[in-house]
Amino acid sequence: MCLELKNTLLAGEDITFMKSSILNKGNQARIAKVLKKAKNGNDITVVTLGGSITSGAWATKEENKYAVRVKNWFVERFPNITVNFQNAGISATPSSVYTVLQNRG
Repeated sequence: MCLELKNTLLAGEDITFMKSSILNKGNQARIAKVLKKAKNGNDITVVTLGGSITSGAWATKEENKYAVRVKNWFVERFPNITVNFQNAGISATPSSVYTVLQNRG
């Protein structure tokens, strides 16, 4: 785990969760920057990109949607800032679309 990301997380349980859930670490610099910004009291914008699961397919309740859980994680851990949130998940969208977008930086 990159040092910047590890140092911006608030609790040991978050670090344990992160270690067990990451399949591909990818570029952690952007999320580390957002977490640092939030920790410093600045408002942030979070966007979830993905396909069916991100859009909320098969969720039995609104709060069970993956993207909503991401938003709620930020809101609960950073209650003194505004978390602007956009779920850009689109069902039936192949991962290759987001690979192109991610590589644009």
